[in-house]
Amino acid sequence: TTLSPVGYTSSSEALSLYPPELAVDGNKRSCFYSNRRKPRWWRMDMGTPHTVISVSITVPFASSEHHFTIYVIEVNDTTTATKYQKCASFRVNDTTTATKYQKCASFRGIFSSQTMVLSCGNLKGIIGSVLHIEDNSQHLDHFGLCEVEVFVRKDYYECGQPEIPTNSYMLDKPSHIVTYGCHNGYKLEGSNQRSCMKTGQWTGSQPICREINCPKPIPIDNGNYRLSGQTNDRPALGSRVVYTCQQGYTTLGANDTQYCQENGTWTGLQPDCHPIDCGLPNDNSEYLGGRFKLLNTSTKYASMAELICFSGKISGLFIRCGEDGLWSGLDSTCIYNKVNYYTANASESIGQKNSDISVSAILATVIVAVLLILIVLVFLLFKKKILHIKCSTPALNIVGSRRTSWALEALRSTNLQLRKPFRFQSNTSVKQETNRHPIQSSIKTVSSNLENVYEEIANFSSNPISNETEEKIRRAAIIAAELAAI
Repeated sequence: TTLSPVGYTSSSEALSLYPPELAVDGNKRSCFYSNRRKPRWWRMDMGTPHTVISVSITVPFASSEHHFTIYVIEVNDTTTATKYQKCASFRVNDTTTATKYQKCASFRGIFSSQTMVLSCGNLKGIIGSVLHIEDNSQHLDHFGLCEVEVFVRKDYYECGQPEIPTNSYMLDKPSHIVTYGCHNGYKLEGSNQRSCMKTGQWTGSQPICREINCPKPIPIDNGNYRLSGQTNDRPALGSRVVYTCQQGYTTLGANDTQYCQENGTWTGLQPDCHPIDCGLPNDNSEYLGGRFKLLNTSTKYASMAELICFSGKISGLFIRCGEDGLWSGLDSTCIYNKVNYYTANASESIGQKNSDISVSAILATVIVAVLLILIVLVFLLFKKKILHIKCSTPALNIVGSRRTSWALEALRSTNLQLRKPFRFQSNTSVKQETNRHPIQSSIKTVSSNLENVYEEIANFSSNPISNETEEKIRRAAIIAAELAAI
């Protein structure tokens, strides 16, 4: 580097208008000139010791012949050196001063240009604090220098402000160390520190701040994903991906949401979509009173199963595999009645239907019992031949015939009433209910038998009967009428 500032200058006797400082004023058109008399020299005090690498000399005329020598002087006593600098008769070979002269370079000839650079010590440099140039020409002529530049090797050079990468910042550190950081959403590639070397250069290379990106999500089988927070159509730091499964599939409780992290990876593991399977329905026969039958031999989502009671009848109650992996309607059961048969009911309406069935069962039982008594009574009357023709007068026969006809009509009406459809709250026809309930089948049988008895009695209605027999028939008719009213 060029020595700056250059320091104090001195010379042998100089012309009044061309002092020695003109050789270091930075203007090559202003020159220093010495007197013609010998010795002719020019000197510059650099202040402190420096390692001089080379010296640049600019002369007034390139075409002139020049002969000079450059020395680097190491002064042991600054005060002594200053005194000798002021002495006009100071000679290079004066051995009385505490100085050490070291030859830097010498030149003799004609410059190829107005300026020439001469190296010191084969570019290894010479240490000293004073630069001395002496004219060795034998001609009595003016010694002129227009510009002198000294190049020295510094022990330490300032590195200057380092470069700041895009999307980065520098932390406060000592001036010879710089530490880099990246803004949010970016990561540093390269070393985060650089140091200033003595050569004035920063160690290493400038780091780079690159945007943090995560790989694009991979599509999953039987599912989809929704990505948000990306930049430039690429997942960036903080981006979120949410996975969803198609209908009939589930992630089996796995985390369906992932986030892009600072290290460029997604949180957690990518979920998989598995088919929803409810498994076989609970077949607790003691509790259900029946068993479930799969309709399509599958337990996957939307599959259905039917509850079949142990009586062998199909219940008509179904369960379905839902999105939560559970069967819907598993609280369905087959209710066991006293007549030892099963009927299927849903638990939510079991209470109401049980009440309806109980009332109907009691009513049917009373009717059957009364009819059985009536049949036995009539049978006994015929058996003992109580019902026979013993009327002596036509008038009595007419009266008996009318009363018997009334009794028979009442008995027939009762039989017809019993043959009417037996209605439940569910408005089910007699045929359907009879197939389900053995009690109804019994009522139908009794009604048929009563009809046969009526036809047999009717065959005797044209013959006279006794008053006692007529009274018994009348009472039976009254009982039948009351049963019909019930």
